[in-house]
Amino acid sequence: DSDCFHDTQRECHCLFYRRGIFVSREKSEVQSFGFAFSVAGYVLYLFRFQIITSMKYYLLLFFVASLAFSSDEKVEAQNMSRLFLTMPESLAYNLNNEMRRDLIDLTVAGNQSVVTNIMQGTSELKALTEDYLLLQNTSSSNIEAKILPLNDSTKMICVITTVFSPVADSKVEFYSLKWERLKGNYFTTPTPVDFMIKLTKEEQQKVLSVFDAVFLHYTLSPLSTQLTATLTSMDYIGQESRNEVLPFLKTNRLNFQWNGKFSRLM
Repeated sequence: DSDCFHDTQRECHCLFYRRGIFVSREKSEVQSFGFAFSVAGYVLYLFRFQIITSMKYYLLLFFVASLAFSSDEKVEAQNMSRLFLTMPESLAYNLNNEMRRDLIDLTVAGNQSVVTNIMQGTSELKALTEDYLLLQNTSSSNIEAKILPLNDSTKMICVITTVFSPVADSKVEFYSLKWERLKGNYFTTPTPVDFMIKLTKEEQQKVLSVFDAVFLHYTLSPLSTQLTATLTSMDYIGQESRNEVLPFLKTNRLNFQWNGKFSRLM
């Protein structure tokens, strides 16, 4: 009987696969599907030995299929670990799939998550939750990623890449959960004037003339859907130029809240 049960469980697994339900090798997805397949195997076992009727068999099998689908959708929509493994090389160019798996395993085990990367430097996974990631990719750059709701049924990924030389300077990009680049108007880059008190046109021109290059450092909150922009150009310009700007500077930091796009908090 035990052999029959395992045979029917494998038969159910094949049935699901033929019906187009993809079974991933990722640990989190295997756990999600494992229970569904075990129950389905038991249902087939009962039906084979005529313990349940055909009607009950199809109803139970339909319930298990629904369970498998709902588990898969939850994992795909919310699991940052899975997204990290499929992150394109253009973002994590110095980490192959095995290195990324090692970083995740070390984090889950509660150890310092550091590996030697492809470039023979070190990369550290500083934070990893269901919807947030902070990766110190190199000694002078990092990557932040956050899963954000686009609407009631769709989610997207906000990715911030930062280089810390000569001062911190960031780039914000948006992707689908399949890592397709999104080009919607989800964030408007602030200008130096946005960090100042209310200025006349002449004062605005004076302030902008000081910044021959604009550097902005963006960070994402691990616990909320806020983005912070810091004007790091103030650390780049000379002291004389800084003295010209300081009387007009209101703040060097702006906060933005996500509501389908990032809107500035006043």
